[in-house]
Amino acid sequence: MGWEQAYARAQKLAAADQVVASEGSWEFVGVRGILAVVLAALGEGVDGPEGPSTVPTGSLLWHLDQGPDHVRTLAGFLLGEEMDQATDIDPDSVNMNDARTATWVWLTRTWPQAGPWDGKTRGVARGLPDPAVEVLTRWAASAALTALAEERGALPPGTPVRVTAGKDEGRIATVEISAWLMDDARETVVDGPAPGYQVWIRDREAPTGRRRELLRSEELRCTTRDERAEVLGLQTRFESVWHACEVWARELVRWHQDTSPEVWLTARDAETQAVLVEALLAAALYDTARKRGLDQPADGSKVHLTPFSPMLDILGAPYTWDRVVEMLTHIDTTVTTPVIELLHALQAAPPVPAGTEESTERRALVELAEAVILAHASAAPLPAETSVQQLTSGEIEPRLVDQALAIVEAARRRRQADLTTGTSDEF
Repeated sequence: MGWEQAYARAQKLAAADQVVASEGSWEFVGVRGILAVVLAALGEGVDGPEGPSTVPTGSLLWHLDQGPDHVRTLAGFLLGEEMDQATDIDPDSVNMNDARTATWVWLTRTWPQAGPWDGKTRGVARGLPDPAVEVLTRWAASAALTALAEERGALPPGTPVRVTAGKDEGRIATVEISAWLMDDARETVVDGPAPGYQVWIRDREAPTGRRRELLRSEELRCTTRDERAEVLGLQTRFESVWHACEVWARELVRWHQDTSPEVWLTARDAETQAVLVEALLAAALYDTARKRGLDQPADGSKVHLTPFSPMLDILGAPYTWDRVVEMLTHIDTTVTTPVIELLHALQAAPPVPAGTEESTERRALVELAEAVILAHASAAPLPAETSVQQLTSGEIEPRLVDQALAIVEAARRRRQADLTTGTSDEF
């Protein structure tokens, strides 16, 4: 009774958990199957075919938290005691037309250590032949935990927080998972919001540069917008303000290349265009930081607070090369870098008649720079209560720091890829 409802809910729960959200993977099939079996078993005690849909997520999490043996017990309640402890069930000995039975047969079969895995990709415990129910029950519990956290408004994984009490008071941390208390008498999670969180705290003395701590909710608060750079591990101090602008500009372009490769594939001489766009963005960053008073201190440690909108005012439509040249007059002339030399060359370039090939190339260059900034400004997350009026009035402006998480994540992926090629990334 209610298997379709159980399976549909299991599908939704598994797909919402980013850890297993790949329908072509062995992990996804296994997690979905475990969730469906547990939901169907718990739903058997509820009147009506909608039983599995009404099982509280807290109850689902409690049962999964008891481990694989408990899942087997529930499967026995659903399919018969002769099935609960079975492994490598002979498909010819059971009714494989029954979806519940077929799912349990899959969950309890052993697997070749080197594959194949039923035509699926596999990343979890690839050398382990154990049945999926033994390997993936805790992964199914993770999917239930993700759903419970969303239902009860818990801080999502990756949220930057500041510790407000205890030995780590004042430190910046990152939420790993929410932590909940179990109500064993009721076989569910204790009612109410998350009482605590497991967090990662940056610690240079730790072997991996960070350590895991379990803290109470009242010992944490969400970071302010200006504190986010600290938790992201950003480089926020540079040789100079200009150097900060060059580094940030490069990462702005690289993020855009990663997320919008089709734009660069159609650009004429994309490699050269990227260098030129980086130069223009560095100049726009510097000009904006200078006008907003973010060029002090001299180590560039406030450049990450630079808003995007003034940069769009410089580089955006209506297009004029004169406005770009005006921006270039504010470049710091006390330092010399290849980027600065390139910008000086752009500044010194003579005017060109509108409609000529050179004029068209300049326009395309500035429009590409504008597209990069606009993409970042549009993607930067802002407080949920932000209104259109606050944005249009400039009361709230998307800034580098608001988009920093995406930028740093892209840089991290490149660093991982570079490990195989021997290259490196200074960001």
